[in-house]
Amino acid sequence: SREDAISGFKNWQYKCIVSVNILTTGFDVEQVDMIALMRSTQSASLYLQICGRGMRLYEGKKDCLVLDFGENILNHGAVDEIVERQLELGGKKKTKKGEAVMKRCPHCETMCFAATRICPECFEKFDISTLPKIQQEAARLAILSSEREAHEKWMEVKRVSYAVHNKPGKPPSMKVTYHIGDLASFSEWICFDHQGFARSKAIQWIKERADVNDSLTSTEEMVRFADKGRIKEPNKIKVLTGRKYPEIVGFSFA
Repeated sequence: SREDAISGFKNWQYKCIVSVNILTTGFDVEQVDMIALMRSTQSASLYLQICGRGMRLYEGKKDCLVLDFGENILNHGAVDEIVERQLELGGKKKTKKGEAVMKRCPHCETMCFAATRICPECFEKFDISTLPKIQQEAARLAILSSEREAHEKWMEVKRVSYAVHNKPGKPPSMKVTYHIGDLASFSEWICFDHQGFARSKAIQWIKERADVNDSLTSTEEMVRFADKGRIKEPNKIKVLTGRKYPEIVGFSFA
């Protein structure tokens, strides 16, 4: 019976136990040191509850291995940085905010919040009709933000190249590629011809790297300006890896 299986697991008779929507919440067995998520969930609270089954302290227990086969970490982020998650503290609900999980628009390359349904720049609709399929391998993403930070690495830039990036029916953007070696490179997209936040960010980007005026009015002009060597280029970039899309999170200028 279910009760016998749970009792046997608690008493060390069984090394593992499998459930479907039964042991996700309210199951308190302190010695649990591995959790395999063989499902996806759109609920950040449920994701947090499931991972919490392995976060109880226990004598001799050093950590808990979380194997995520449902892309939950990709969708919700590290468990200690879930945006606006509800935590029960002393019987009172308290909202805790962390770093927002982001995704890249496949059409205009704009970084958007993970919960966004329509890209704010190109108005492309994201496909949210189905949950991610179960993967053959567990995700290699950090379950805790402290683990993710360990993947931030400074890399020396050998050269920088600039190009106009076009997509049918979309405004052009400037693709900036930082070449680390003969094979490795990381890119960012400067959306000068877009509107709203993306354009403001692009203007700020160019002002931080060059003495410019209002004469630059298009992406093509920005690329020509950069190709003339008039943009200050970093000698190092800080790259956040371990995600689906590596992200440049810092620059160092000599």
